[in-house]
This record gives sequence, C-alpha cells and structure tokens, in this order.
Amino acid sequence: MIRTLTLATAVLAAGQASALSCMRPDAVTSYQQAANAEDSYVVLLGDFTFEPTEQPEVTDINAPEPAPAAVAGFEGRSIDADGFGTEFTAPVTLEPSCLAAWCGGFPEPGTGLAFARIVEDRLVIDLGPCGGWFFQDPAPEDIARVEACNAGGACEVAEN
Repeated sequence: MIRTLTLATAVLAAGQASALSCMRPDAVTSYQQAANAEDSYVVLLGDFTFEPTEQPEVTDINAPEPAPAAVAGFEGRSIDADGFGTEFTAPVTLEPSCLAAWCGGFPEPGTGLAFARIVEDRLVIDLGPCGGWFFQDPAPEDIARVEACNAGGACEVAEN
C-alpha cells in the first residue's frame, strides 16, 4: 500500500514538473485547422494596435489564470480567392488561455498574420500556450504558402 502511494505521488509530481511540449506553430497548419474546424474563421494580415495586459502571476500551477482578454484594433486585409486582397478594418478580441500550468500571452502590437474565430458578432484570436493562431511579423514565404493553400494549391507545411 505505501509503495503504491509513493509511486503515485512520484508520478503526479513528475507530471507537474514536466514541460509543455508543443509543435512549432506553422501558418499552413493553422490554415488547415481553421478550414477544417466547426467554427468559422477569417484570416487577417495587417496591423494590430492594442495595449497588452500583463499576464497575472501564477499562484496555482494546476489552475493558472490567463490574462484578461484585450480588444485590438485591426487594419489590413483579409484573405479571399486572390490572396490578401480584401481591405478589412475591425476590432478583434485577443483571448489568452491556459493549458495546465502554461498560459498563452499577448504578442507585440504591430504586423501580424492571424486566424480569427467568428464568435457571434465579434472576431476572437485565441492565444494559447502553444501559439498557432497569431504570427508576429510573418515571413513573406509564410504569407505566400497560406495564399497558395487558400487558392486550392499546395498546402505545404514548413519544415522544422
């Protein structure tokens, strides 16, 4: 009985101490996930302006609190059949979330490629600990890969 309890305690402690293992975010992978999701998404490329809220101090590693959502202004373009050709300006909600002891945080204001989920009458960019829905200062080749995928071409995931 004591041996089993000791083993169970060691396993639980190891689980809490282990690091979160995330795959490197890739814009085409995010595009594919958004395209296959039950929710609807808008793919945005342009300038995000906002005052980020600091991440709260983690007091409970089993249930940390993410930073409260922030509203960003967005000015740029959304994707259409011809690439990022549709002018688009709207407020976007940046929503950090947590997974176990790890929380996502805010990007820097500025240029980004984002996959915004349509929630009722607003756009939400999920900022989880593994990333993937917002790409700060995207490389031209990442933008081109997303445009090609959207146009029905090859959806090539970047090599790590």
